[in-house]
Amino acid sequence: AGPPIWYGTGCPAGYSPSTKYDAGDVVTGGDDGLVYRCLAEPKSLFCKMVGYEPGSSIYWDNAWEMLGSCTGTLSPTGSPVYQSLPDVGGCPAVYKGGASYKEKDRVSDDNGIVYQCKEYPVSQHCSQAGFEPNRDVATPGAWKIAWTVVGHCEGTIAPTSSPNYVSLANWGGCPPEFGTPQSYGAYGKGTPGFGSTVQGSSSWSWGIHTTYEPGDVVSVNGMVFKCKPW
Repeated sequence: AGPPIWYGTGCPAGYSPSTKYDAGDVVTGGDDGLVYRCLAEPKSLFCKMVGYEPGSSIYWDNAWEMLGSCTGTLSPTGSPVYQSLPDVGGCPAVYKGGASYKEKDRVSDDNGIVYQCKEYPVSQHCSQAGFEPNRDVATPGAWKIAWTVVGHCEGTIAPTSSPNYVSLANWGGCPPEFGTPQSYGAYGKGTPGFGSTVQGSSSWSWGIHTTYEPGDVVSVNGMVFKCKPW
């Protein structure tokens, strides 16, 4: 049996390797005259790539699905409808190759379009070569796996106000560094350290601990912290 009849209103435009295709786009195959539809993301990213040409390449069914046969041509469509992008204000920094990006980070391109890094785990691609937002000609469309267009911008992001600093009291000598093992004797924490004799006893039971209780103080890089109560 032959392929099913495609119930569109004529044959769509023929596949062109120089055209950018998105999920849901339909074309007529170059060799067989059948109608193919570009698959949903992320497979749609392959619809333009060499080796995935619909119906005439070895991997075409990883990017396209065959819908059926057609006759005639499609009726012309109306004027295209453009979707306005929201104005996000000042432009964040332009994407920089080699920089480290994490989820929800924003960058802009030379055209004033703003992109936001998607959530984990795909955010791991935001810093990788080949996923530069709307840039890499070797992997067109791959950036959509990692980035989302969130709007357009103009100018630069306004600087934040000057930070406010709070003066800290001088504690004097520094207590033990956080995590430093502390000695304790037979009568518990605070008794003489290892090698000392506990008053009133000729024997000792020594050990090391880093357990903290409310009111204990430690230092980290010259800053003093106190353990809060329950």
